Formats: sequence, structure tokens, C-alpha cells
Amino acid sequence: MGARLVREAADDPWGVSSTFEYKLDPPNAVDFEFRCVPHRAALFGSRGSALFFFADYMNDVADVALHFRGVAGPKATESWLAGDAPKGLPDWNGGGTYHHRDAPALGYDKDLEFRLNSWSYEWPRFTEPFYFGRAARGMTLILMFDRTYSPEDEIRFSLFKFKLPRHPRPAWDFQYVIHKVITGKQYGFRGRLVWKKFQNADDCRNEYLKWAASRNPLRIVR
Repeated sequence: MGARLVREAADDPWGVSSTFEYKLDPPNAVDFEFRCVPHRAALFGSRGSALFFFADYMNDVADVALHFRGVAGPKATESWLAGDAPKGLPDWNGGGTYHHRDAPALGYDKDLEFRLNSWSYEWPRFTEPFYFGRAARGMTLILMFDRTYSPEDEIRFSLFKFKLPRHPRPAWDFQYVIHKVITGKQYGFRGRLVWKKFQNADDCRNEYLKWAASRNPLRIVR
């Protein structure tokens, strides 16, 4: 059982056609696949980067932070980290984004005034392409992906806290970024969402490792 969302290039101001497919995998998972084709690369300017943002608006949670495997600094060893999108940076606007250990920050023009989804924290950075969040009533949301960073594309994690502190309802989001968009080329990724009772962080990681061992990254047909 599943669903397929389709957007034609003519309906998109950036001239991108796309599909997003969801498939239920009982008892507690949803597999998803995103594919897109930019039809007018010139719309993405001289930098040529395209950023697709996917939001998960949560009801009450037990812990606002995103939990992931990563490094806290340039010489740090890998460990469990909690990213709670702290204030303090000039472009902070209710939250922020975390990128992979090997990924550089995105470049953007100086006259870009609304940088909500473009900037990212320098540290910490994630090392494995999954995170989990502690929801209410002992539940956890785990999101996992088939890629981290490459010169062609990358996944990034985002946390926004627009409803805090009045309500403990963050947005546990993610981004898909294409570098140097090429007209007519197909891009995309696969992922999985798991909703289950929380046991511990290693149990969440095992969910990712089992899925990663059984699934191949999305193979793009050129």
C-alpha cells in the first residue's frame, strides 16, 4: 500500500518535475523515494545549487533535539550527539541545519536576505545518514537515508522550534541538496521513516543498519 505524488515542471516556478512515492512496510515503517528532473538549470543562477526541504511538524515531544552519530569538532571522535539548534549565529531564525562531516557549508550570494534553510552550523556534523527524535508517550521517530554527501548531492538535517517554548512541538526536518544542477538530468534519494517505542539510541541505529544492509541506494536512469 502506498501513494505517489507528482508535480509537473509547468506547475513549479523553478521548472523542476518531481515524484515522491510512499510505501507502507508494516508494522511500523514507511519507505519513500524522491526523484526530480530540473528542466531549466539557468534558473538556479551561477552557483547552480538546488535545495529541497521536507518538513515533519511534530505534536508534543519528550526531547526537542535531533540525535545522530557525528563529530562535535574537527578533531573529535565519532559519538552520539544531540543537536538542539541553539541561538547565537547571525542567521538563526527559530532553528538551523546540520550537514555531513565531509560537506562544506553552502555558498550563497551576499544579497540573500532570507537564509532560513541555506545556512548551517559549522559543528557538530553527522557521520551516518539517520537521526532519531524522542516523541511523547515513549515513542521515537527515526529518519534514515541512502546517502550522506557527494559532490553531486547531499542530505542535511534541520530542526526548527517556531512553536517553542509555548508548546514542545518542533519540526524535525531534512533537506536534499543538488550541487551544480544540469538540465534534463535525474536526481533523487531513498529513505525510511520508522515509528516505534523508544528503547535506546543503539536500537535506533540498528534500525538504520538493518535497512542499509538490505537496500541499495537509488539508481538513477540517465
